[in-house]
Amino acid sequence: MNRQKWLLRLVLLLFSVVISLGISLIAASDSLEFPRNYQQDFVHYASIACPNSRIVRQIYANPMAVNAAKESKPLPDGSLIVMETHSAIADANNQLTPSRLNNVFIREKQSGFGAEHSENLRNGNWKYAWYSPTGSLVSSSEGSCLSCHTRVRDRDYIFTLPDLAIAAQTNELQSRPTEFGLSVCN
Repeated sequence: MNRQKWLLRLVLLLFSVVISLGISLIAASDSLEFPRNYQQDFVHYASIACPNSRIVRQIYANPMAVNAAKESKPLPDGSLIVMETHSAIADANNQLTPSRLNNVFIREKQSGFGAEHSENLRNGNWKYAWYSPTGSLVSSSEGSCLSCHTRVRDRDYIFTLPDLAIAAQTNELQSRPTEFGLSVCN
């Protein structure tokens, strides 16, 4: 009798593990993959200072996006943009210097991405995800990203598209204060 109970418990435990793994895989497949070597493989094209919140955004684009911007073409499917948010320290001239990496936000453009969102929230074919500095998924909920980026529909939903175009042409990092006075979206 003890052996039957032990086997039943073992089967239930294994079943629970399989169900948990399945749920984890379904949740993970719904989010974007974290590009592990983006700091080496992508182009660091913009540094945006947010003085009100003492945040600096460091923004990277994959070569596909940079090449399209260099040729003044729309960003194609497969374009990836990574935005790091850093706490920052202000110097005597109130210039911000990044001090600690807090978050990494990923966005990818693919045909069909965003189809599940209403037309007034949809950001073209862009999908968003939020990661910790170590690359662990924090959230794949896109609500705040979508609502913020609708302000720049005319820029393919990218606040820093003009910066990307200039950086692609000049091979120079674009540094400036936030254009919209926002610390969350830009």
